[in-house]
This record gives sequence, C-alpha cells and structure tokens, in this order.
Amino acid sequence: MRSSIRYTLGVATVVSISAAPSPAAGQAASPNACSLFDAAELQQLTGRKDILGKGPQASSPSDLPKYMSECDFLEMSFTLTSTMTPEWFARNRQQSEARPDRWKVQSTSGLGDEGYYLWDPRPGQYRSVGIVFRVASNQVAIGSMVPSDSVEVMKPKLLTLAKQVIPRLK
Repeated sequence: MRSSIRYTLGVATVVSISAAPSPAAGQAASPNACSLFDAAELQQLTGRKDILGKGPQASSPSDLPKYMSECDFLEMSFTLTSTMTPEWFARNRQQSEARPDRWKVQSTSGLGDEGYYLWDPRPGQYRSVGIVFRVASNQVAIGSMVPSDSVEVMKPKLLTLAKQVIPRLK
C-alpha cells in the first residue's frame, strides 16, 4: 500500500489505493482529477480564494498508479480512481469503518452508484472530511481539512460539489 497521505483527505486517498486492480484495468485513458470541477464554481461554493494564484494543481503522474489522478485546489483534494469495482469500493469503506477511533463513515444517497462521507471525529484544531463515491468504474474522493467543529458545515458543500462532478464522469 502506498504510504503517503494527501493532506486534505487523509485515509480516503490511502484506502482508495489499498488494493490493486486487475492487470487489464487501468489501461484505458481516463479523465484527470483536475477536469472534474470548474475552478470558479469551486471558489463560489467554498467561499475560498486562490491566494497563491496557481489554480488547480495536478499531482505528478509519476507519483501515482496509472489508474489514479489527483488534483489540489483551494485546500481541497480530488482523487480519481478509474478502475474501481463495487467489491474494491466496499472493501475500502470497510477498512475505514474498521477504525472507528480514527474514521467515521456515513452513507449518502444520490451520488452515482454508491457513496459515503468520511471524517476524522477526534477533537482537535483541523480534521479531514471528505466524500467518496463511485460512478460505474470511477471512484472520486473529495476532501478538505476543516476545524473539527466545522465538519457538519462542510458535508453539504461536499455533497453539492460531488453532484456537480458526476456529469463530468459520464
């Protein structure tokens, strides 16, 4: 399993690559995670500003498996896994649920084939919160770091953003 953790989504990114897809998977070209959202829409939805003026930043393809891409923008992380099976998705969720001391998982509906929120429930200054969903063979994980008392405020924003991403996967 890859050991690095994205600063905004924590385990959702690590879990999404914990099991390798079949060898035939991942050979078809898939969209880049940066193509899943419109930068202006994201700024409007989150109320955040691109203070560095760099726009969305794609992770280097050499840092990731061929079936995955990542993009960071406005202190948010987008991870696209293009070879996701229902079984792999379920296994990833179960791995997070198996760590209730570290991760809280809550189902959500209306997101492609299946989806859930994932957040760090421990008290503290900043905690990871994300939404993970699957549309056909694509899994998208969107996450951010927020003050621990703002997780519930961020979840509806993530849901709105996820609903905007789904048409871009088809």
